[in-house]
Amino acid sequence: MLAYNTMKTKINSKSLVGTVIGFFVVLFFAYSYFFVFSKIKFLSGEIGSAKRSINLLNEKRKEFEIAKSNLKNQETNLKILESAFFSESSFVDLLDAFGGLAKKAGVRFKAKGATFPETGEHAQISFELSGNFDSIAKFLILLDNVRFPGLVYKFSLLEGGNSADLLANVDYSLFNFK
Repeated sequence: MLAYNTMKTKINSKSLVGTVIGFFVVLFFAYSYFFVFSKIKFLSGEIGSAKRSINLLNEKRKEFEIAKSNLKNQETNLKILESAFFSESSFVDLLDAFGGLAKKAGVRFKAKGATFPETGEHAQISFELSGNFDSIAKFLILLDNVRFPGLVYKFSLLEGGNSADLLANVDYSLFNFK
C-alpha cells in the first residue's frame, strides 16, 4: 500500500506540475491574445483617426483650390476696379485721354499743373484749351466720357489775343484718388 501511495503522490505531483504549467501556458496565451487584441483595437482607432484627418485635409485642399481659382477669376475684375481709381501712376493715361478728347473736339490742349493729395481728397489738374467756342464746349462735354470721374470746378474763357481763337483756363477736380 505504501508503494501505491508513493505512486499516487508522484502522479499527483506530476499532474499538479502539468496543471500549473498548463495554467501558465493558457494564461500566457490569454494575455497574449488580449494584448494583441488591445493593440489591434488601438491601432485601428489610430488608423481611423488618420483617415479622418486625411479626408479633412483633402476637403481643405479642395476648398483652397476653389478659393485659388476664384481669386484668379476675380483678378480681371480687380484690375478693372483698380483702373477706375486715379493715381499718380495713371496721370499719363489721363493726359493722353485729355489729348485724345482735345483732338476729337478740335482744340489745343496744354496741361499747366497738377496737385496730388496726401489722403482722401480730390486730385486736381489745371489745363488750358484754345480753339473756337463750339470746340471748347465739345471738349467739356466729352469730359464726361473720361474713365476717371471728375468735375470742372473753375473755368474762365478769354479772347485769344492775336487769333480769333478763345482761351479757356480749366481747373478739373478728379474723384476716386487713391
